[in-house]
Amino acid sequence: MTLTQANEIINKSTRCTQATLAAFGVDGYPLQGSGCLGYLTDAGYTVDLKWEIKISLKDWYVKYMDMSKNYLIFTSGHAMACIGGVLVDAAAQGFNGRRIEQVFEVSGGLK
Repeated sequence: MTLTQANEIINKSTRCTQATLAAFGVDGYPLQGSGCLGYLTDAGYTVDLKWEIKISLKDWYVKYMDMSKNYLIFTSGHAMACIGGVLVDAAAQGFNGRRIEQVFEVSGGLK
């Protein structure tokens, strides 16, 4: 994914879950709550919990992010995707001091 593609997704999205799912190529989104895990698994993705750590998004990116993998990231009340190292964040806050709650590695999909 490129930054241009990420920005196009963000500009078309009304919620973080919509942008996050769109980054993985999944249309539709829950009107309330997250629902990202269910939507991704229903679309054929494998979603594996990799980290439940309380570090900043920036620190996680520097220490653990693998450019060859795709991730679903949860912070408090917010969902994001990291596709090939590109952060898709509808809040457009970038790599600030937000604390991660969970990170899932996402593979496969859209069968």
